[in-house]
Amino acid sequence: MLLCVATFSLHALADTIVLTNGEKVEGKVTAETDAEVTVSARVSAGITDDRVIKKSDIVSMTKDSPDLAAWEPLKNLRPGKSSLPLASYDAVLNPLKGFLNEYPQSKFAPDAQKALDAFAADKKRVDAGEAKLDDKWLSKEETEKERVQINGQMAFNYMKEQSARDMTAALNTFDAIEKNYSGARSFPDAVEYAQKLLPALKAEVDRRLKTANDKKLEREKQLAALSGKEKTALQDEITRERTAADAATSAAEKQNLKWLPLGVSTERSLQNTSSKIPSEMQRLNSMQVGKLRAAQALAEKAKGLVTQKDFAGAETALTQALNDWPKNELATRLQNEVRAAKATVVATPPPAPTEPAPPAPTETEPVVKAEVPSDKAASEVEVEKEPPFLLTAGGAVTMVVLVAFLVAAFSAFKKIKGRANDVLE
Repeated sequence: MLLCVATFSLHALADTIVLTNGEKVEGKVTAETDAEVTVSARVSAGITDDRVIKKSDIVSMTKDSPDLAAWEPLKNLRPGKSSLPLASYDAVLNPLKGFLNEYPQSKFAPDAQKALDAFAADKKRVDAGEAKLDDKWLSKEETEKERVQINGQMAFNYMKEQSARDMTAALNTFDAIEKNYSGARSFPDAVEYAQKLLPALKAEVDRRLKTANDKKLEREKQLAALSGKEKTALQDEITRERTAADAATSAAEKQNLKWLPLGVSTERSLQNTSSKIPSEMQRLNSMQVGKLRAAQALAEKAKGLVTQKDFAGAETALTQALNDWPKNELATRLQNEVRAAKATVVATPPPAPTEPAPPAPTETEPVVKAEVPSDKAASEVEVEKEPPFLLTAGGAVTMVVLVAFLVAAFSAFKKIKGRANDVLE
């Protein structure tokens, strides 16, 4: 499930109305008749409420220029650290295009064009399959692999952006994150953010309930003091407001939203919200955010070990990570990768042993090649490979001694023969 970005049709709080009692109302005039004016007035930071003011109670009403009012909800639009879902870009691009078409000469037109170009460039990359996460663009392949992480981060960014306008809308986004991206690394941050929103929502709901009760008592006093057409007109006004509020509440309930919008502001919707806050605070506070973050750190460590092919170390880290956070998407994905890698290693047979190569011949040892018939025994081959005795060092020495002996014997023989001849003579 991909979450859409906020629509940017919010009214600029730029008009000023001064009442006869000296009160100054700042907001945006959303409707006007001959008898009254409806103003979307600022109640507190990031919160507005519709207020109907009779023209007889107005001293002056100042409206800002149309282009300023139109630019007010668009002026802060710029691409964030993470890209949007592709289908959501038109919700940003169309208001910027509409402003440029309607106010081409506005002093805000250059800023609008710059924002338009930046979002269009991001949309082109997203359309090609890329995604931006924490200011880093991921390839199409990486995007497919990190889809849960990317969508979880984008949803959390949207939740934070919503909280400035409507806390119940932000909590509805958290509900969607918990249902769809509870294994993303941004989930612990989203839990912690929701924990901080709930006390603020409780204070705002209590304030609105008191305001609604005060308004109800005031209307009852007015009805008691009026008669005839004036009383009928006020009764009709109360009926219209109640009907519109009930219709808005019913429409929100049909969307199966966990938290009804604060803008509905009926007593029924406010009490519905108020009754849910205590149990939700208890549930979220029971979530051990620190434990989830420690599990994520183990998963990141395992990722590095997998890169180093230390599968045993990675398995140990992943087992602990999943024990502490069973839905951890990164740990689950890495565990499957480790199993696949180990299965590949087991399935691949070891290479056959190779016989060592014979030593290379040296210069002092000449190589003697002999052709050996295949039918001779190995012992015979070994005999034929040995060199003759006389060609060995021992044979050479023997030959020298023998020659010397023969020479000496021949010399002795000649001497003996010579002496024999002398005796005969």
